[in-house]
Amino acid sequence: MTEQLVMVGIAAGAIAVSAQTPAPKPPPEAATIAVGWAALANGDARRGSEIGAAALQQFPRNPAALSLYVQAEVARGGSAAGLAAYERWLGTKRLENAYVLRHVALGVLREAAANDSAANLRREAYMALADEGDAPAMDDIRRNAAANGLVENQILGKLGDEAAIRRLIATLKTTPGTREQLITALAATRSPLVVPPLIQLLSDRNDITRAAAADALGVLGATQAVAQIRPLLGENEMPYVRMTAAGALYRLNDASGLAFLRQMQNSEHPQVRLDALRTMSQDPDPSWQSAVRALAHDPDANIRRQAAELIAPYDLETARAVLEELNSDGNLAIREEAARIFVEKVATDLTALRRYLHGPDGLIKARSANRILALTR
Repeated sequence: MTEQLVMVGIAAGAIAVSAQTPAPKPPPEAATIAVGWAALANGDARRGSEIGAAALQQFPRNPAALSLYVQAEVARGGSAAGLAAYERWLGTKRLENAYVLRHVALGVLREAAANDSAANLRREAYMALADEGDAPAMDDIRRNAAANGLVENQILGKLGDEAAIRRLIATLKTTPGTREQLITALAATRSPLVVPPLIQLLSDRNDITRAAAADALGVLGATQAVAQIRPLLGENEMPYVRMTAAGALYRLNDASGLAFLRQMQNSEHPQVRLDALRTMSQDPDPSWQSAVRALAHDPDANIRRQAAELIAPYDLETARAVLEELNSDGNLAIREEAARIFVEKVATDLTALRRYLHGPDGLIKARSANRILALTR
């Protein structure tokens, strides 16, 4: 009992001493930076930027000052202003600040999502923001999807929203002509709801639609469609449809078109070989990889570019070497495609991705921003 009383007395004394000990003082810059954040929260981005810049000049290694400065510049002048502010701070430093660079990337994507004149760009940006869980973007997506916005329904459909999937199916049934983009969007939903309407399209009059439907059913693993896909192997006058159907059946573990695919892999035409290899890319055994690597050295720059994209998930160094060489190709379209593949599938370096944020191509900028967010999530 005496021992317990002693322990209680020691504890009480410790509490008393603790109560008398003053709390540690915040760093001297904290109060200044807090004023800057308050200004930014109240919509005064200029004042927030001025305070952030001054704090950063006095305390150049303070991450809160840097974050305030860059976010205020994004709010004041857009993502380009935020990027410029970040790079002024970065100077010759070799280590990127991933947290702050994320704010620039988010600014790039939000601007792209607001671009009503470029549907593909908006789709890329909204999808990236949805992956990030960006609440304002998700509110916009849901509101526009309910008003039958095609881009927004494609995004929600990919996220598994059943109402959006049903709206996409309804749009598919009322859209004439080639519906390749819609079919791709339906395949991206991975929903069994889309299988019946896709099976119906296997008898569509448009050959591109038939091929896209077969490919989508293969991606979805819709084994119930095998019997309906097989007749497409007989379309000798439509080799693209025939090859796509053979690839879809291959995905569905049906060997009906395998002999045709093997024949195409031995074609004298590199593009035909490449297309055949692409249809079998879900089973990249060593012989498949060797065949793609061989095409990565083809004299045709476009063949090399496609081969680099195919081999990237399995041989990053080969893909990197091909794409870096294509960056100086005389054909602008080749250079742009090489940049897209590099950003999407090869780049793991924040410094390289940051440089792409300066480019004139909105899609490349959005994809670079998305990649930055994915690598720093």
